Amino acid sequence: MRRKNALEYILLGLFIMCMALALSASLEYNTRATEREYLLQGSYLLSITGIVMAAFFSVRLINRITPRLPLRLSNSLWLTSCVAVMAVGLFLRLRVIHGIVLEPESDFETYYRMAGHLLNGTMLSPEAEMDRRYIAQYPHTLGFPMLVLLPIFKAFGFSVQNALYVNLACSMISVLLVGHIAYRTMGKVSSVFGMALMSLWPSHILYGTMVATEPSFTMLTMIALDLMTGEMQRGKDSLYVISPLRGLLLLPLIGIVLALAGAIRPTAMLLLAAWIVVQMMVGGDPEGKIPADGIRSLLCRGWLCALIVCLFYWGTGSIINRSIQDIIMEPPASGLSASGYNMMVGLNTEHKGVWNEEDAIFFAKAYEETGSATEAHRAAMQRALERIKNEPENVLNLMVYKFRDLWQTDDFGIDWNLLWAGQQGILTEEMSGGLERVRTYSRPFYMAVLLLAMIGALQAWRKQRAPMPLMMLGILYFLAVAFGHMLLETQVRYHYSIIPVLILMAVVCLSEWRERAAEEPAIRVVYQDVPSIQQEHMDYTHFDMADALAKGHVTVTVSEAYRTADATKKTSGKQPGAEAGAPKKYD
Repeated sequence: MRRKNALEYILLGLFIMCMALALSASLEYNTRATEREYLLQGSYLLSITGIVMAAFFSVRLINRITPRLPLRLSNSLWLTSCVAVMAVGLFLRLRVIHGIVLEPESDFETYYRMAGHLLNGTMLSPEAEMDRRYIAQYPHTLGFPMLVLLPIFKAFGFSVQNALYVNLACSMISVLLVGHIAYRTMGKVSSVFGMALMSLWPSHILYGTMVATEPSFTMLTMIALDLMTGEMQRGKDSLYVISPLRGLLLLPLIGIVLALAGAIRPTAMLLLAAWIVVQMMVGGDPEGKIPADGIRSLLCRGWLCALIVCLFYWGTGSIINRSIQDIIMEPPASGLSASGYNMMVGLNTEHKGVWNEEDAIFFAKAYEETGSATEAHRAAMQRALERIKNEPENVLNLMVYKFRDLWQTDDFGIDWNLLWAGQQGILTEEMSGGLERVRTYSRPFYMAVLLLAMIGALQAWRKQRAPMPLMMLGILYFLAVAFGHMLLETQVRYHYSIIPVLILMAVVCLSEWRERAAEEPAIRVVYQDVPSIQQEHMDYTHFDMADALAKGHVTVTVSEAYRTADATKKTSGKQPGAEAGAPKKYD
């Protein structure tokens, strides 16, 4: 197996520190302004420890039971478990959608309205002028309405309910994808753990009431992650071994899927960057048993694989940008320059890196003066760089604050429902009490997943061999998203798409525990060369006659007939018992 290099040690170390900081921030956030803050922190720590220990013993118990089951029964239990967790997750999502009926607000209403303009062909009408200007400044806002909502509305009708149903479908597909990634890389038991966590994850379930971009974006990134792990695996049953041509054909698909995801949320390029780094580390068969010839030689060249993916990513993105320009009849902002406004807002130390009216007015004026969305973003980027230059210490302090703010809680599904239900006048005591009870149970499980992910990274640090590509890809993607939002505008809901990655990292930890339990010997191993054990385990099956005679443990007696025969021998010179039929007796 390939040994870890220095870069992998650095990435593992950074991830471990980030998880520790996130856990610390979560403990502080969940207990501040409470009557007994430190007692509550102790309660959370005990709860997290209990969840982790329950997972540990569950893994060991499953490892004892499953090898004894017949293959057919084992497969049946696995399929039944997968269907059961899917069914429960689907039921809970449907119950939330029908139980908390909200009208879209803020960004969610904007996506819904844009989809209506696309459906009715009114995007170029005077009433849609503000939407066209908004799309030119932030092209990704049209990606979700154009690629996801519009096809559904054409097929089933224009309604909020249909928008929520398509998000529900995307969420359930993401559950299946997490299960498939875990199955491909770690086995059946791990796939059930991954699917169960994804299917029952509270914030994903409760966020289903929003006409939001996160479910579809997460589904596309999980498709890309599934394709990436399939292409990078090098085990005996991997595509690299059994069908390298199929592995090569996955590369264009990765680029296309990432470009579609990038049209919805630009952070998809962070997953692309993470994959390129990991791809450069993979190479060929680490054990050297499979010759790197033919198509395999192409898959071993990381730069060539990265070039193929980037070409299809750029080509698909160009087609999408051209389509957006044709729809709004104006060149939209594109490339890295389109992040200027978000960086300006993200580095505003007075407003803690969130939306504020001061920056919004500056950006609007820049757009009016230049008449170009790209130039407006460049002006915003210049202002962001000035903030870094003028107050570097305050900016660094803000970046650490924003990291803690992004990862300290996973309550966004609860909070958004409470906010909009309250504003729309439908919040009841029963609804509020139910959401608050979910908060009580969801927080320890979120922190337990963070802890399991950190333990998995610690286990990978201790080993000399390189971690599986899935683990390094997840670590790099997490670090890229975390660092990106330390610079850009931040909201807690922006970590929605990273939850599946953290779940997979936690499942990697459980898989390591399961493998270690399987390697434990069924009987005690005794080392015979230890002097204290040699006497205890002496082999008594071989009898030493000479030693027994010398120590007097055995005595030899001779019968009278043999004595007579011996006397005859001495007198006649014949061998004793030479006569025919003379018996030979030994006592």
